[in-house]
Amino acid sequence: MDNEAMKRKLYAQNFKSNNGLVLRTINILRYQYHKLTDIEKVLEGEGIEQWEFIDAINYLSMSEYIKMKSLKTHDEVKEISQYTDYRILEAKLSPKGIKILSGTIVDEDVEV
Repeated sequence: MDNEAMKRKLYAQNFKSNNGLVLRTINILRYQYHKLTDIEKVLEGEGIEQWEFIDAINYLSMSEYIKMKSLKTHDEVKEISQYTDYRILEAKLSPKGIKILSGTIVDEDVEV
């Protein structure tokens, strides 16, 4: 296996692991919305870099495993985009996110 193939395989495995870790962390805080920056700080201690955190939040929100809203307006935010500052968002688990953690549904890109 060449270096590029190894990098892609490592990235894919980290992506799955990071998605699961972010989802499980949000699950601990399940009943309330919590600032993404607070969740990010907790995960920094687990070795998750900022770009990995944003990547996971983006995937989890687009897959409807988490719900997000603006801290200022409380409007729902469907996904992080290049125009959205994630530092002004908060999140909580969605019913679909609870189902993936309980094993009712399976997503190969989320390691639970």
